[in-house]
Amino acid sequence: MMNFVHELGRRLEEAMGSPRFSAATQNWGNPEAMSRVLARVERYYTSPHAISDSELDSVAAAVLRFRESRQLGDYQETKYICIGASQNLSGWCLLQDHELLEILLRRSRLGLHRQRLKYFGCLFGSYWSFPRDEKETSAAARLGWLRLRGWLEVQRLFLDGSVKTKLPWFQMLNDHSNLLGDQPCKRYGQELLEGTSSSLNEALGVLGVGSDSWLRNEAVAAQMQAGAELEDAQFQSHLPRLVEIAAGRTGFRLSRSISIRCLAVLISRYASCASTPEHIPLRDATMAFIGNPWTHRATWDAYVLDTAGRPDDAAREMIKGWLKVRLIKDFFDLLSEERSADGRRLNYWLGFEPMIQEMWFALGADAQSDPRKDYVEFRQRAHGRLVDLAGSTPTSNNAFLMHLGEFLVIEFGIAGNACFVYRYDRLPPRIKVRLTGAGSRTSIDIAELKASSREARLLHNGSWEANFDAALCPLLGFTRQAYATLPPSRRGLLARQGPDRGAGAPTPPEARPSSKRVPSFSPVEFEQFRSRHGLVVDDLGSRGGCLWVRTDKGNSEISERLARWGFTYRPAMGWWKE
Repeated sequence: MMNFVHELGRRLEEAMGSPRFSAATQNWGNPEAMSRVLARVERYYTSPHAISDSELDSVAAAVLRFRESRQLGDYQETKYICIGASQNLSGWCLLQDHELLEILLRRSRLGLHRQRLKYFGCLFGSYWSFPRDEKETSAAARLGWLRLRGWLEVQRLFLDGSVKTKLPWFQMLNDHSNLLGDQPCKRYGQELLEGTSSSLNEALGVLGVGSDSWLRNEAVAAQMQAGAELEDAQFQSHLPRLVEIAAGRTGFRLSRSISIRCLAVLISRYASCASTPEHIPLRDATMAFIGNPWTHRATWDAYVLDTAGRPDDAAREMIKGWLKVRLIKDFFDLLSEERSADGRRLNYWLGFEPMIQEMWFALGADAQSDPRKDYVEFRQRAHGRLVDLAGSTPTSNNAFLMHLGEFLVIEFGIAGNACFVYRYDRLPPRIKVRLTGAGSRTSIDIAELKASSREARLLHNGSWEANFDAALCPLLGFTRQAYATLPPSRRGLLARQGPDRGAGAPTPPEARPSSKRVPSFSPVEFEQFRSRHGLVVDDLGSRGGCLWVRTDKGNSEISERLARWGFTYRPAMGWWKE
């Protein structure tokens, strides 16, 4: 035995004295070198899908060979294909090929548990790295990604029951199995709303989820949803920070689709609050990402949905209202001669805001080119609503055109100009074409805005507001005072259905003649009627439903009035009207 020990000692002395041994021991005790080695070891054994940089080309090559041959090679080749399953290769992704994906998933269920666990880990990496939120990602690839997600959950359950020794990353996935579900981050939403989530951060670190993964975006969306589930006051206290995050102003990069998704949640929730004063950051962010609800109605209706999954009319009309108010203020503060010195015209027309269906601005040469910040921002807000004001008029003059019911009302910026009222359906076709084409550069001659075919010409003399009311309200079937008395829940009905199309202004019920003649349906009159009789009303218009009056036929006066307004009675449910 001693001879063997001596022989071992002799050979160790020889080995340790060689130049190769001296070179190898230069890093012994070097913390930096040891840390690098330890990191490589930990990455290989604790990360589910780690590969070295030198293997990246091998991954792409393996996926392309599989695409051509439709045959899988050995274990190493299959592992590479699992890693690259979500990789974009010149516009093509393996996940979009249903047949290839099924071949790969079948193979990944075969072999020893150690191999199956490795395949699982690599496919798990493809799941996280898939560009789910990128605009270029095809619908077929997204379907493949959903198939992969379902497969991973089934395999996780199988491996959890069959593999005795669990690697740290696999155990972490078991603890956070929600990450393979339809709402992967809902569990962390409340923590994220408060500022951070230690449990999610730990999971992402152990599972090797990269900073560019769709999961990071999903965590932001979960935070928005958690905020939307709070009571009004709490939600509004969190809103400024949530808007900053959703708009991508916090340094964390969000995909555009996630920003739209987050802002849609916020604007819809805000519209449901009891009080909805203008929130400028929310307004500007939604318009920047979703668009102007006037000119991008289809986009709004596709993304901004209510709790029933239908287009959220209340949210869209709220933003339109904010925008209309801001543009009215812009005109009288920036583009009119009196500017802020005399707020009478501004205050008067703000009272008609809910009934303004469309508005345009005809700008003189000065306002068209003014480089000052306020003017630049106004032109941006009014994009699609601008035309040039041409003809014999000072370059400082501008015009404000409002489509109210069946009429077009025009105010001018320079003092001394009257207010002109025209029937909209009798406007010359060329005027309508220029207004509807306001998104491109077009012009209107001031003479065309002061034509003799007008319905009324109103002067701003003395107590002109009362004179304007006397002339306009009978034409519009609407009074500013009546609107001011409506509760917020009923103003949406008025804005959606428009003013009374009859020729006369709404007359108080007690002042009507005894002939019982009832004009066409007017939301203002209906509200007065509802209030006087204490009727219970359900307006389901924002959800695609009808306007319901929950009463029976017991009162003949109520029944007769509702029938003349076009309501239909349904037993046990009440009266309804589309």
